[in-house]
Amino acid sequence: MEMQNEVRFQRLGGSCQLVLENAEDFRNAAQLDAAHWIMTSVRTDSLLANKDFLAFLDADSNGRIRVDEVKAALNWMLSVLSDLSGVCKRSDVLYLNSLNENHPDGMNIARTVRIALANLGMPDAECITLAQIKDQTRIISNALQNGDGIIPPGSVAKPVTADCIRGIMAAVGSQTDCSGVAGVGDKEVDEFEGKLKARLAWLNDGEARKEMLNPFGDKTQTVLAAFLCVQEKLDEFFRSCEALSLSGTTTEARLAVKNTLDPMDAVSVKEFLEKSPVAPVNPEGILVLRKMHHPIWSDAIRKLLALLPDAPEEEMTAEYYGKLKAALAPCDAWNKAKPETGLDAWSREQLQKIVDDGILTDIRNLISRDKAVKDNLDKTSMVHKLISFQENMFDFLNNFVTLDRLFDNSKPSMHQAGKLVMDGRFFTLCSIVHNVAEHKKIAANSNICVIYLDATSGLGAAAKTMKLAVGVTSGHMRHFFLGKSGVFYTADGAMWDARIVDMIQQPVSIGEALKMPFYKFADFIQKQADKFFTARSKQFEDTVAKDIQSQAKLPTAPAAPAAKPAPQQTPAFSGSMVLMGGGVGIAAIGSAFAFMAKSIQGISVGAVLAIFFGILLIFGGPIVVVSLTKLFRRNLAIFLEANGNALNAQLRLSLRMGRFFTFTPPLPKQSRIFISNLLKIPHSQEDATVLKRRKVIFYILFVIILLECVALLLLYRYELLEYWRNIF
Repeated sequence: MEMQNEVRFQRLGGSCQLVLENAEDFRNAAQLDAAHWIMTSVRTDSLLANKDFLAFLDADSNGRIRVDEVKAALNWMLSVLSDLSGVCKRSDVLYLNSLNENHPDGMNIARTVRIALANLGMPDAECITLAQIKDQTRIISNALQNGDGIIPPGSVAKPVTADCIRGIMAAVGSQTDCSGVAGVGDKEVDEFEGKLKARLAWLNDGEARKEMLNPFGDKTQTVLAAFLCVQEKLDEFFRSCEALSLSGTTTEARLAVKNTLDPMDAVSVKEFLEKSPVAPVNPEGILVLRKMHHPIWSDAIRKLLALLPDAPEEEMTAEYYGKLKAALAPCDAWNKAKPETGLDAWSREQLQKIVDDGILTDIRNLISRDKAVKDNLDKTSMVHKLISFQENMFDFLNNFVTLDRLFDNSKPSMHQAGKLVMDGRFFTLCSIVHNVAEHKKIAANSNICVIYLDATSGLGAAAKTMKLAVGVTSGHMRHFFLGKSGVFYTADGAMWDARIVDMIQQPVSIGEALKMPFYKFADFIQKQADKFFTARSKQFEDTVAKDIQSQAKLPTAPAAPAAKPAPQQTPAFSGSMVLMGGGVGIAAIGSAFAFMAKSIQGISVGAVLAIFFGILLIFGGPIVVVSLTKLFRRNLAIFLEANGNALNAQLRLSLRMGRFFTFTPPLPKQSRIFISNLLKIPHSQEDATVLKRRKVIFYILFVIILLECVALLLLYRYELLEYWRNIF
């Protein structure tokens, strides 16, 4: 593949890896074939990186980031940004002039940033930070530009419009703005407008027929209300009078029909009053007011008559009542035609002003402008994504396209969970694992010594745990054992308790590889010696126990006649026997050493050493060769692949690299080292005397051992040689 710019590579772990330092390197990475990327797939839960950034990269949300997803994200970032300086600086600040507004996404991001800045009260700002774009509460707090189409009255500048919105909320209800404030939208405005038009039409009709609807002037509504209270009873009275005149029946006989009264029965009294007319019915159809004594309706009728300017004083005729009813009928019909709008508190003038001033149109314009920013505000996640890429893409590519960060202790690597402090050393090749058994099965092929730990932090409900795989890459592993404890520091500085739960034993240095035969030989000798002395000790204990039991056993035969006492036998386990046995044992040991000495008499020291090293070479040589082979074939890529990642290259873990991941930190420059006395420092005269005696005994034993070694060498050189010759 031809590249437009020079492509730079570096050798890391024995493989060529792309150099990523500037904008041109990023473009080269996007064009470079995936076979030249170090990694092609990685588990998101194995990386120590920003979770939002990883979620943006993981387009299909399957928990793995593949090379195609990384390339798509990288190409999108390169097309949206015209200036990549923020990417190189790992900046969380996005400048408007760094956007490529010729690209559709770049244009939308720029609009969104400007709206967000305006809502944050910074309309003239030229940049936005990641924290600001994530502060959705503040961005949507501007109710006129939050995209929900709901306008609260408090956010409106015009008092008349704000009052109208409050009236709409009272009349038809409200909705809650996404900033948490009540307001109105298209639905409420449309409903209010329908009610406004209906009520305004009704009021205008009343205004047009004002004279007809108000025969009694301003008191018409009051007169109508009083009339409606007694209308039914008056209709009944005059209708009864008309019926009486047509039937020819006397008044007394008519009243006696089916209208009986039991004064002692409340129900009977109630029924009687309900059926009784307001006054005596007469064929003339005249309501004689002085004869009107009905306990329920008399006062109401007199109240109505008091409101009428031309009310009769003595009697009300059917003709007068008919005229009164006809005069009030239009007003009654108009009242009944009143629409149920809930706008009774609004006067005709107020409603007409809303129409004339176009206040509802202003509210609709505010709603439309609010909705217009919805698409842009919905793209705040796109702004968040771009800033996350700008801040984290540089480091991610240096942990995916190349593993430059893994081999640089001055910069954190996404593949390293932290550092372990154990056995006086730092271990930085630490990975979070989820299944120790699966990881161990693959990591065993890396030839790297790995210890697995359980890390815990916190107590009770706040307790947290995680499993770690730690590579031991230099020094030694002789001091590691299951259950050994240490402390683990995560990248944020938090400290966890760590304990070894499993391990893969492999040589970690040349010195340990050379010592491996001696370790194995020493372990073999120790095991054999333990078996030998255990068996001999058991045999000796069984023999002594048997002898003691045989001596303690009493005879069970019948008592024999008295005879001369038998001569007393020496106990089998007496002090003299012990002394004799000890002497025999010492003699046997001496004979054995003598035989060994005679056997090797005449053989030179060089020959003995040659034989010794020959044995070591025969039995230990393969161990050394295998250990060194494993040591020089350590593969860091397989260690990373054991965590579910996919790598293209084989990364050889050299000895120098091993000291990079496992090391003992140096002492401070101002440190002074004192050689302390290994023996106890006396604190009293008695302690001093005891220490002096111990020193004397130590020196005497040392001199005796030294003299014995010299004597053995002389004996070997001058006597044992001749003894050996005499035997053979």
